[in-house]
Amino acid sequence: LDAEDAIGFDFREEAAEALKESERRYRALVDNALVGVYRTILPGAVLYANEALAVMLGFDSPQSLMTTSFKERYARPEQREALITRLKEIGKVHNRELELLTRAGQVRNVLVSATLSGDTLSGMVIDITGRKRAEADLRDSQMRFQSVWQHSPDGLRLTDENGVMVEVNEAFCRLTGMKAEELERQPFTVTYTGDRDLAEMLEK
Repeated sequence: LDAEDAIGFDFREEAAEALKESERRYRALVDNALVGVYRTILPGAVLYANEALAVMLGFDSPQSLMTTSFKERYARPEQREALITRLKEIGKVHNRELELLTRAGQVRNVLVSATLSGDTLSGMVIDITGRKRAEADLRDSQMRFQSVWQHSPDGLRLTDENGVMVEVNEAFCRLTGMKAEELERQPFTVTYTGDRDLAEMLEK
């Protein structure tokens, strides 16, 4: 090799080594990511899965997950069909909510961001099961509160820091002889008649 060829060879060798190092760092980052990362082909075979996704779906290891078809992980097959249709249309999706099945058959609520290149689907998965459960628990709690509120035999009113009534129940309406629309967004003193001692009422 002459000097020019030697320089070119050294440059290509350094570039190849730099590329390998970059790929190693990227692989380490993906392998240890806190979110699930995967790559599959459209028929369902799993080409890659990281540790976070394996744990999320109840598998002992990424390798164990990779022996299965990702088609089996969809709790609702129509969601997979809609996902693939959308990917074929625009090439990517962001934070699409899906239901996936763990190895034991439990449902996990997830957000999926993915891209489609040819026949290969690559994406990230965020587990939001805990958040969905908290939202459901909050809705249940609100419904129970509303049921108790509306069916309580006692007159109840909810006022803000300025003494303005935000909400009243039916028993409170019967007690005052007024309708809810006449009471809500009004100061609670609207329920006092002129012949009552207001100062005494305010102390109660």
